[in-house]
Amino acid sequence: DIYLHSFKLEAVSAKAELGFALDWDFADHRQGAKVAIDLTGVDPTDRNDWRRQHVWMADHLEKLHAVFHNRVRELDKDAASVI
Repeated sequence: DIYLHSFKLEAVSAKAELGFALDWDFADHRQGAKVAIDLTGVDPTDRNDWRRQHVWMADHLEKLHAVFHNRVRELDKDAASVI
């Protein structure tokens, strides 16, 4: 799939831009890819820690959006020109 190939090529530069590693899973290319980030050593049921967890999540989501938003838009343009 052209999308997955493009993202495989972007993995290294995306990590550099994000400042943190992504866990890429391209195993089942028919259903797309999975990308994950983890905040380790947390208890999601600990309400006293929710603020820190939510700040971490919001910060990382904003970074992911900043790095991938334009890349995804470009993929859509490339796909439209192929069709």
